[in-house]
Amino acid sequence: AHGEGVLTRYSADLVVPREVRLECAVLKSLAALHVMEGPGSLQRYAAERELIAELTHAMVAGAPQSLDPLFAEWYAAAADDAARLRVVIDQVATLTDTRARSLHSVLLSQPRT
Repeated sequence: AHGEGVLTRYSADLVVPREVRLECAVLKSLAALHVMEGPGSLQRYAAERELIAELTHAMVAGAPQSLDPLFAEWYAAAADDAARLRVVIDQVATLTDTRARSLHSVLLSQPRT
C-alpha cells in the first residue's frame, strides 16, 4: 500500500500516524529525562569523550594497522594528513560503545614504539 513505483530513501513521503508520532515524542521525552539527563550523565559523557579522544589518537598513531581493512584502504588512498585524519574519525564514528571500549583497551595497552 505504498503507491506506484519504487520507494527510495529521499524521494518517499512516509506517512506516520498521529498516534505513533505522539508515542515517539513521549518515549523521547522519557529517554531524555531518565537516561540522557539523569544523575551522573555529565560525568558519563565526560568519560565517553575522553575515551573517544584517546582512542582516536591511538588509532591515528597506529594507522593504518589500527584500522579495519576498508578504512585502511581509504587511509592509504587519502591525499593528505587532513584526509587521513578524516578516515580515522569516520571509523571511530562507526564503532559501537562496546567495540570502542574494546579497541581502546587493546590499543592503549600496547607498548608504544
